[in-house]
Amino acid sequence: MRVRAVLATTVAAALLTSCAGGEPDARPTPAASPTAAPSSAAQPTAATTSSPRSSPPPSLSGTASRTTGVQREQRMLATVQTMLKRRAQAVLRHDKAAFLADLDPENSGLRRRQARFFDNLTALPVQTFTLQAPGATWPRDFAAERFRRTAYIPYVEQGLQLRGFDPAPVTSYYALTLARVDGALRIVSDDDLADRESDRARNAPWDTTRIVVRRSKDALGIFDEASQSSAGRIMSWTEESLATVRRDVPEEWRGDVVVYALSSERLLRRMGTRFLDRAAIAFPVFDDSDNPARRVATRVLINPKYLPRNEIEGTYLLTHEITHVALAGTSGDTPTWVQEGMADYVATRGADPSRWLPTDATAARARKGADAMPASTFFGDDDPGFDYDLSLAACAYIARRFGEDRLWAFLDRLAEAGRKDGDSEGHVDPVLRSMFHLDGTRLAGHAARLIVRRVDG
Repeated sequence: MRVRAVLATTVAAALLTSCAGGEPDARPTPAASPTAAPSSAAQPTAATTSSPRSSPPPSLSGTASRTTGVQREQRMLATVQTMLKRRAQAVLRHDKAAFLADLDPENSGLRRRQARFFDNLTALPVQTFTLQAPGATWPRDFAAERFRRTAYIPYVEQGLQLRGFDPAPVTSYYALTLARVDGALRIVSDDDLADRESDRARNAPWDTTRIVVRRSKDALGIFDEASQSSAGRIMSWTEESLATVRRDVPEEWRGDVVVYALSSERLLRRMGTRFLDRAAIAFPVFDDSDNPARRVATRVLINPKYLPRNEIEGTYLLTHEITHVALAGTSGDTPTWVQEGMADYVATRGADPSRWLPTDATAARARKGADAMPASTFFGDDDPGFDYDLSLAACAYIARRFGEDRLWAFLDRLAEAGRKDGDSEGHVDPVLRSMFHLDGTRLAGHAARLIVRRVDG
């Protein structure tokens, strides 16, 4: 069965998977508590140390006052650490009352959001959940006016690890405002700093909406109220796609996946605007949202706005993205066209004619020939259909001319070379010459002619 609609909609909509962590967003920097080293995500500056907690000019009385201030800060930080630990344990024990006990009883919006957060966390297969205050604080002026006199706004460090899917916890940071309410220290706000936090803070589905969790043998599905009706089909297609990738991709990988299928544009925008117009995307999750050091997992997001209409389309789309999950260890060391071509090669079962039919527009451009493979920087920007099809055709040409095992060896050789010097683009021609007596120009020409032959029959 030919599925022109698949490539016309999903291939053109797929996103590049090499998402660099980048530098943390510029934002006001919390002041550091004098009792602990501040989080690297919130280093104090000269401006922030000149806060209401700053010491007065040196003097005997000033020294005594400063010591008293330090002691107060120590006691407050210890109290907050105890509260955060108590809340984390409540999540692990599924004790909702304990989790909500430290909230301002009069703030219904806060209690509603935190209750939803608790329900979401306890629906997930949580292996590790920790909360702590690393010692950095925001100025109390960010608190609502009625709380400013007693406000304390710690920078909270959260660690979350999904059992069976994350080999290590994922750390993220956000602010909570605490203040005295009827003499007791309470959490009075969770959004005073929302517009000043990093875009990577609280951007997981369980942070922002009520989720519906589905689990199958090797997949975890995260849905929302509007998308849960598609959960059965998506989980079935995911398992089928996982089996295909495990069978056809000779790379070491975990063999499981977490899939987000979310319907809210507001939620997708919160996760990143790149998610809004993509049918699906495989994206990395790093160990630390503000200071990423290593990739913990690669997740897949399907946009229900572009939900596939049948099993062939669904398994094509998911197999493509799950191949990116399997190839995550090579993605930063090889060109985008190689990653996308390999993902499509697996998803179309080796460019099988029943699963791959380029569009007329792609065929028309291919008839004019091609003298270079698509550049990574602008891949898919101008003519995504052609870029994806040319990449697939290049991989298919190598596999048919030299053998499929040589195609995978080509990927490994490129990744090894790129890993050594950090250059993901510069090794294509040398590796092509050494393995196949080709270069990028000749390979692009062969790929274009393969597209024409596929369309003309």
